[in-house]
Amino acid sequence: MTAIDSSHSATSSSGSIATRSTLLGTIAAYLTASDHKRIGRLLISVSAIFAIATAIEGAILGIERISPSSSIVDADIIVQLFSALRFDLIFSVAAPMMLGLAVAVVPMQVGARALAFARSAMLGFYLWLFGVILVGSSYLNNGGPGGGNAEMVDLFLVGLGLVIAGLLLISASVATTVLASRQAGMTLMQTPIFSWSALVASISMLLTLPVMAGAMIYVAVDHAYERATFGATEGVNAWIGWAFTTPQIFIVAIPTLGVLAQIVATMTRGKQPLRR
Repeated sequence: MTAIDSSHSATSSSGSIATRSTLLGTIAAYLTASDHKRIGRLLISVSAIFAIATAIEGAILGIERISPSSSIVDADIIVQLFSALRFDLIFSVAAPMMLGLAVAVVPMQVGARALAFARSAMLGFYLWLFGVILVGSSYLNNGGPGGGNAEMVDLFLVGLGLVIAGLLLISASVATTVLASRQAGMTLMQTPIFSWSALVASISMLLTLPVMAGAMIYVAVDHAYERATFGATEGVNAWIGWAFTTPQIFIVAIPTLGVLAQIVATMTRGKQPLRR
């Protein structure tokens, strides 16, 4: 008679099931997170992934400029690639990464129990993510400003609208946390410098991105129908291109200055600016 020891196989089987359930539970916890640290990690990690694609785009454009005699891509793609690089630098990498850092750090700096409108911030993450995916798909199919595929240009405008809506929700959460969720007794003058920089950047986005959204709505309606008032596909960049250039891009650099000032103040153990 052969004896079969089933305890080891049962233990390994239960262990693998427990590992899978733990992994699925962790993924589900992040996908439905209301904790500000998890939302911040999602924003930072996903924008870091998009940074790799942005670096590839920049490398291709750099090679094209260095060697004008030999081209990697067709000449008619250069305009689309340059437009995609500008979009990715601002709205796929810099803005979400800085907002993600603010979402993760600001509630702890101001002594808030939680991020204000945390679920709205999570919704903002999903809107931003799906918007970036739609914009990327439109570029891959000859969309974007000046694109030859009219349907993909419409898809670009829809994706850009989702990106703007997502960033606005996240910015509103950060600004509300600093303004209304500080611990008792902490004034704005006592707020750490990074939280100040996050507040300034968030309010600036809340003031400027709706202007971009309004211009984009006019362009989208015109492009979907007559295409006579705003210059059709060639006019898209003329009406919303200001959001990809200075001084608009300085807004996303403000939290970076706040990080540097916070590091200096911590390392020198001195008083921070704007504090009594």
